[in-house]
Formats: sequence, structure tokens, C-alpha cells
Amino acid sequence: MSITARDFPSTFIVDLEQNKRDRSAKRAVFLYIMIALLGNAPIALILGGNVAWKIAWCITDGLLLLIACFAFKPPIENEQSRFRAIGYSLWILIVYFYVSSLWSPNIFYSAVASVYLLTVTLAASSLAASQIKTHVFLRAALTASIALLAIDYIAVELFPDIGIDNSAFTLAGSWRGVHIQKNFAGAVYAIVALVSAECFRRRIRRFSSFSVLALAIIFLFNSGSKTAIGLLAIVKIASDLLIYVLQARTGERANRLSYIFIAAIVPTIFSILVFYVFSTNSEPLDTTLTGRTQVWTFAYDSISQNPFFGYGYLGFWRDPIVQAKTSFELGWQVPHAHNSFLDILLSGGVIISLFYVVVIFSPILYLARISRDDLKDSGIFIQIWLFSLLQGMMESSLLLEQEYGITALFLFSIMQLREKSSAFSRRKVSYERV
Repeated sequence: MSITARDFPSTFIVDLEQNKRDRSAKRAVFLYIMIALLGNAPIALILGGNVAWKIAWCITDGLLLLIACFAFKPPIENEQSRFRAIGYSLWILIVYFYVSSLWSPNIFYSAVASVYLLTVTLAASSLAASQIKTHVFLRAALTASIALLAIDYIAVELFPDIGIDNSAFTLAGSWRGVHIQKNFAGAVYAIVALVSAECFRRRIRRFSSFSVLALAIIFLFNSGSKTAIGLLAIVKIASDLLIYVLQARTGERANRLSYIFIAAIVPTIFSILVFYVFSTNSEPLDTTLTGRTQVWTFAYDSISQNPFFGYGYLGFWRDPIVQAKTSFELGWQVPHAHNSFLDILLSGGVIISLFYVVVIFSPILYLARISRDDLKDSGIFIQIWLFSLLQGMMESSLLLEQEYGITALFLFSIMQLREKSSAFSRRKVSYERV
């Protein structure tokens, strides 16, 4: 006797479909995190040379595009929301960055970088539109973290020429694994530590999550990334405090916004103080933040010479004249401004930077109208957003090719928060109609 769907309760069929979607979502998130956080570096470091970077860029770009289009298709009713999740401000940024390659000192590099940013954004919006549950994301992220740790520890122990960064005196002996540079490796393992800590708190594979947390912290401290080390505890405490305050406070939206601003300002001040402490080698205190203030002064002077349109997306630091000037005036060839906002100003000028501000601070509005139940569930996305935001003060890590892995998780977190706030608004409207 054959068994048909009629022989099963409807709830069983729904649960079966949901489990199938959850498994598909875990695979898509796992691939997204692995591709984003490994990035171009492994292929380029193994092959070597400038041609290898172009090959690596094309491969990772193609894989991310595959995820965006085929790896995990959103429900039919959310098909359009994968594009709405990006938001108008981010669309304007991406289009402008591509057009700005026309006046960039390195047209090819700027054009390819803007296309890569578009691919990262499409992949993030595709996953966000799929309404992935937080526990599904955490399980997939924990599995990806285990794989990343295995790859990077193997690189450090068995292939030290690749895994240990000896490219300059200040980086000598720093662990980087298969990542391009020790600061990016530090940022990756700060996020891995946040993910594993959240998994441990939620009782998700507690032994694995605790082991990942311990190994991630060991790698983080050996990377010597002062920014990531200083921000880790601050972001965790600030996000928990923010969630507690917003859950306890149910007043007007304006009041909630004021608390969010306070919770964003306090960790910013403390992160700068911690950075000062960690940047102290001996005596006297390193008041240049390991040379950053000199770079910021140079970048600011250059912005004032072309304040409205910028120098093209990521084109400024790849100008041979600028490279020669930084080598002469600063004593080294500066690859980026070590500050995301300054690099966006250099890329697109003052006007386009306003859209950038809207993008990176948009979660403030989402958190102001998110439900109390969803706040706790959104903890990991708040942590990734806060960490990336503060990391961008000391590194060129947001919407910039230096650390597209951070950009990928940053955008995905913003879009997840937007989806949760929109879902709450839809539920509220439906309830009022009833």
C-alpha cells in the first residue's frame, strides 16, 4: 500500500519542509562565511604574484555570485525583498563607485573592486531575504569557524612562510594563517570568538563552541591585532547592555534612540583608550596610534584638494604619485587610510559619504522599532555590526576591498536587523487590522 501526503498531518509536512529549508540555509551560510572570510588570500598566497590576485578575485567573485543566485533561493513571496534588503543608499554607493572608476588613477582596479562589492552585497541580500533563523545561522557559523581554525592553525604550524607574517618589522612573528594580513586575521577571529560565545550562551554544541572560543582567542592574541583585541570584550559588553536597556525600556522611539546613541558612544571612547594601552611598546606612549595619525593627516589634506567627487573607488592609494609621496613623507607605502570613513571620502567625496553614513548607521533605526522578543535573538548581529563599525575607525574594513570578509558579515547583519524590524512592523499592522 502506497503512502501519500494525505496520510500525514499537515503540521508534519510543514515541519518537514522547514527542516529541509533549514538544512539548505545552513549550507548556504557556511559557504558564504567560508568564502567571505577566506577571501582571495589563500589562492594568491599559494600562487604568488599580481596575476594570482586577479585569478583569486575572479574565483571568489564567481562563488559569491553563485550563492546569490542559486545556492539558496528565498521564498517566492520574498523574491523582490533580496533587492529591497540592499536599500537605496547602498545601491547609490555601489553605482557611484563603479562610475567613479572612470576618473580613478587605476581604472581597472576600481571597476573590478566595485563589481566585487556588488557581488558581496547581492549574496548578503539573498541570504537575508531568505529569513534565516538565528540558531541556523549560529550553527552554520560555528561549523565554518571550526573549518577556518583548522586551516589557519595548519598554515601556522606546517607552513610558517604563509601562516606567519614577516613582511615588515612591525608585523614580524604575527600569526595571519591564510589571510592577507595580521589585522584582518585578528578581525576574523574576533568575530569567530563572538559567534562561539553566543553559541555557548545558547547551549549550541557547548563543548565545540567553548573549544572554538578558546582557540580563537589564542589565535587573536598571537595575531597582534591591537584593534581587534581591544574591541572584543567592549563590543560584547556594549551589545548585552544595549539589549538589556532596550528590552527594559518600552517608551517612545525617541527615548530608545537616545539609549542606542549612548551605547554606541561609550564603547567608542573606551575602544580608543584600550587601543592606546595596547599600542604602548614601552616608554614613551605611542600617541600616533602606531602611525595612524600621520596617515589620517595626509588623507585629510588630500581630501581637501578634491572634496566633492573624490579620486575614484579605491584609486587614491594606487596612484603612483601618491605612493611615491607616502614613501617619502611617511617612510612607507601606505595601502589605505586605516579608517573606513576617510577612504570613502577619498573614493567618492563628501556627498557620497553621506549615503555611506546612512548605510552604516541604519541599524540604529532598525533597533528602535524591533520587537522586544527579537532583540535578544538579534544579539549576534548587533555584535557583528558594532564590532565592524568600531573596527572601521582604525582599519579600512567597511565596503572596501582590504577586508571584504568583514564587509560581507557587516552587510548581512544590517540586512538581518532590517528584516527583523520589517517583520515586526508587518505583524503590528496585521494585528491592528484585526
